[in-house]
Amino acid sequence: DDEKIEKDLESIQRLLTRTLSVTDQRIEKLRDTGRIDIEDFEVFLDAQVLCQSCGSQYAVAEFFDQGGCECQQD
Repeated sequence: DDEKIEKDLESIQRLLTRTLSVTDQRIEKLRDTGRIDIEDFEVFLDAQVLCQSCGSQYAVAEFFDQGGCECQQD
């Protein structure tokens, strides 16, 4: 069901955005209180799906868009 897939993807994207925000805030707080040393920084967060059958790796959105792994669609 396309609607369910879209809702699940949106939920995952919101969680990733929230995780990125919290990580950024925590690093800033630790830096500002002298607990870690860093000046400018950027946080990267990426969720990937790895098919253990064939070893293919996908971004979550790509995986959902194509309906799963290509090796299962043959």
